[in-house]
Amino acid sequence: MVTNNIAVSTGRFFTEAEVKGRAAVCVLGPDHVESLFPHASAVGRTIAIGGQPFTVVGETEPRGKLLGQSLDDMVLIPYTTADKNFGPRLRMILNAKPVSPEQIEVAIDQIREVMRRQRKLSYHQSDNFAVFTDQTLLSLYQSITGAFYIVMVAISSIGLMVGGIGVMNIMLVSVTERTREIGVRKAIGARQRDILWQFIVEAMTLTGTGGVVGVAAGLLVGWLVDVFTPLAFAVPIWGIVIAFLSATSVGLFFGIYPAVKAARLDPVESLRYE
Repeated sequence: MVTNNIAVSTGRFFTEAEVKGRAAVCVLGPDHVESLFPHASAVGRTIAIGGQPFTVVGETEPRGKLLGQSLDDMVLIPYTTADKNFGPRLRMILNAKPVSPEQIEVAIDQIREVMRRQRKLSYHQSDNFAVFTDQTLLSLYQSITGAFYIVMVAISSIGLMVGGIGVMNIMLVSVTERTREIGVRKAIGARQRDILWQFIVEAMTLTGTGGVVGVAAGLLVGWLVDVFTPLAFAVPIWGIVIAFLSATSVGLFFGIYPAVKAARLDPVESLRYE
C-alpha cells in the first residue's frame, strides 16, 4: 500500500511501550528520508504516520520526477495496516501488470469487473473508481505539452524566416561584390543556368553548414542533460535528417532571388562594373 497524503513525522515522542505495542513497519521514500533523517539511516528508526508509530524497515531507490511531481514522496505500508489504522481516509492506488502487452484490454475489463464486484455496484451505477494505463498517462502528457510544442514550432518558423532573410541579404551583397566575376564567367561561355546554380548551391551550403552546427549543438545539449539530470535523451535519425533538410531548404528558397538576379546580369555591364 502506498500513501502520500498522511502526515509523516519523526516518532521521538512515543514511549518504548507504545512502540513495542503498536508499531507497524513501513518503507520510506527518499523525500521523507531526507526531511526526517538527513544525516543518518532511517532503517530501524520510529516515525509517526497519522499519529500512529511505524518502524522503518527500508528505503526506496530515488526515481526522480514526472510532470513536475516527485515520485519519491511516498511511504510504503502493508495494506492491512493501512485499512486498520486509517480506513476510508486514504486515497487508494492499486498497481497491476498484464501478463503481456496484448492482454492489456482484457486486464482492464477484468479489473473493472473485480472492482465493481468489491464495491457492490449494480449494473445501472457508474464506476466510482478510475483505471489508468501508461497510454492514458501518455495521452495526458501529450495534451499538456501539445500547446507548448505548437508555440515552439511557431518560434522556430519565425527563426527560419528571419535566418532566410539574412541569407538572402548576404547573397545579394555577394552578387554585388562579384559582379565583375560574373561578367568574366559569362564572357568565357558560362550560361545563365550555370550562374544560377552557382549561387543557389552557395546559399544551400551556407544554410546546410548552419544546420549541421545546430544539430551538433542540440545533440551536445541533449547529452549533457542525459548525463547531469534524470531525464533520458534520444534523437531519432529521421529527426536529424529533417533538421538538415529544413536548413538546406531555407537556403534553396531564399537563395533563388539572388541567384536569378546574378544570372540575368548583362556581361558587358558587369565587366564595366567598378
